[in-house]
Amino acid sequence: MSSCAWICVCVFTDSLFMFVNGSPTQEITIHKGLNQGDQLAPFLFLLLVEDLSDSIRIAYELGEFVGFKVGSDGLEVSNLQYEYVTLLINEASLENIWTIKIILHCFELASGMWVNFA
Repeated sequence: MSSCAWICVCVFTDSLFMFVNGSPTQEITIHKGLNQGDQLAPFLFLLLVEDLSDSIRIAYELGEFVGFKVGSDGLEVSNLQYEYVTLLINEASLENIWTIKIILHCFELASGMWVNFA
């Protein structure tokens, strides 16, 4: 079973039995999800956003995305992540904006999450 399927089974399905007058009922399948504040939500978000970081790294390696140079060493920073915050740092260019927009749109399609471009 793939890790994605395993996570879906753990998060979205469960079953239970109820006792009515001391006798168990038939198995009842319930469906659940994650609520805001759920302790598992940040972990699952980080798993999703790891793919976003990979997409940015690939664009950087292909020369489609240029990060921001920091310090005298010329260290290039492209993205920083902490819990629910993802910060994209790049050289100010129209090409970078289009690359980021394409990456974020692909991330929307793959993850089902919504990116607010405003």
